[in-house]
Amino acid sequence: MFRARQVLISFCLALTTALVLPASLPTSLAASTQIPGAPQAGPIALIGATVHTISGVDLVGGTVVFDGGIITAVGMNAAIPADARRIDLAGLHVYPGMIDAASVVGLSEIRSVRASNDFNETGDMTPEVRVEVAVNPDSEHLPVARANGVTAALSMPGGGLIAGMAALLRLDGWTTEDLVIDAPAALVINWPNMHINRRAEAKPTPAKQVESRDAKIEALHQILAGARAYRTARQAAPGATAQDLRNEALLPVLDGDVPVLVVVTDVRQVQAALDWAAAEQVRLIIAGSGDIWRAGAELAAREVPVIYWNSYFLPRRADDPYDGSYTVPLKLYEAGVLFCLAHTSDPSFIRYLPEEAGRAAAYGLPRDEALRAVTLNTARIFGVDDQLGSIDVGKQATLVVTDGDMLELTSHVQLEFIGGREVDLSSHHTLLWDKYRTKYERLGLARDEQ
Repeated sequence: MFRARQVLISFCLALTTALVLPASLPTSLAASTQIPGAPQAGPIALIGATVHTISGVDLVGGTVVFDGGIITAVGMNAAIPADARRIDLAGLHVYPGMIDAASVVGLSEIRSVRASNDFNETGDMTPEVRVEVAVNPDSEHLPVARANGVTAALSMPGGGLIAGMAALLRLDGWTTEDLVIDAPAALVINWPNMHINRRAEAKPTPAKQVESRDAKIEALHQILAGARAYRTARQAAPGATAQDLRNEALLPVLDGDVPVLVVVTDVRQVQAALDWAAAEQVRLIIAGSGDIWRAGAELAAREVPVIYWNSYFLPRRADDPYDGSYTVPLKLYEAGVLFCLAHTSDPSFIRYLPEEAGRAAAYGLPRDEALRAVTLNTARIFGVDDQLGSIDVGKQATLVVTDGDMLELTSHVQLEFIGGREVDLSSHHTLLWDKYRTKYERLGLARDEQ
C-alpha cells in the first residue's frame, strides 16, 4: 500500500510539474537581469572618432556633443562645454543607432514555448489590437539586438487579415511606456495570396469565413466603409452613437495619420495592394520579400515606401538567378523607391540587421544607401526622422560606437547610447561567452584573443 501511495504521489507531482512548468518557464527566462541605462547626468563629448552622420559627409576625427539626451553639436571643431565628460574615441567609428523595420520583438520569447508568444490574435479582423500594451520590456532579445547596434525596432502583430497596430520601440527601458517611440506606428494587413483557387472560384466561399482571395479583398473594402459610416454618424450626432473600438482604431488610418503596412510575398500582391490603397485613399507601406522589385516603377511613381526583409529566400521563378534576392535592394534603389531593411520577424535574429545591409552593399547597393536603409530611411518611412536616423543637432543622442565598419561582420560595438543614456552591452550571449572562455582558460586550452 505504501509503495502504491508513493507511486501515486510521484505521478501527481510529475503531472503538476508538466502542467505548471511550461506556464512559468517563459516568465523566468524572459526576465532580463539588465538594468536600463540611467538618464544622462551632464553633457558628454565623443571626441576623435570617424562620425558617420548619414545625412551628410563623414567626419574623420570629428566630435559629437549631447546633453539631456539631445545632440547639441556635431563637427570637426564643435564647442565642448567645460563640464562635459570627454570620451576619446580615436580610431573608432560613431553611427546613429540602427532601426529594424519589422519584428515581433517583445511579443515572442521562445518560439517553441507557446505561452511566451503573444503576437497572433484570434480572428481575421483585429485592427483594435495594440502591440505596445503587450510588449515585454524585460525580454532577453532586447540586449542581444542592442549589442549589435540595433537601438530601435518596429514590433508588429501577425496572423489574420488585419492583424492590428504595430509600435515603434526603443530597445531600452523599465516599462512598455519607456520603450514606445511611436504607437500606433502602422496598421498591419497580411495581403491575401493572389493565386486563383479554381475550386473556390467555381463555388465562392461565404464572405463571413473570409477564405477566398476575392472575399478577403472585399472584406478590406467593407471594414473601411463601415469605419467611414461610423465616423459620419459620430460627427452628425456626437454621443448618440455607441463607441466601437474596432472602428475607432481605423479612424487615424482614414485620416492619413497612421499608414497601412501591407505584408506581401510577390509582385501581384503589390499591384493589388497599390490599387486598393489608391481606391481607399490610405497611406501605404509595402513590406515583405519575394519579387516585389518587379513593381518598382509603380511603387516609385506612387511614392510608396518598401520594407524589404529576409534576403535568404529561394528564387520564386525558374529563370531567377540563385542570388537574385540579394540584389533586390539595388533594384529598388535604381527604381527610385524609398526603402529600408529588416531581417526576419523572429526577434532572436534582429541582431543580423547590419548583415542584411552589408549583403546589399556587397551586391551593388552603394554603401551609403545601405547604411541609410537601416537608419535614416527607416526613420523617414515611419515619420520619426526628426528624432532618429542620423547624427544631427536637435535629434536624440541614440548613438553606436564601433571598432570598424558597422556593416562588417568582424566589427564590434564598443559603446552605445539610447536617448543619451549609456546602455549595458552585455547579453545572454556574452555571458555564455564569458562562462565557456573561463572553462577553457582553467583547462589551459584558451586561445589568445587578438
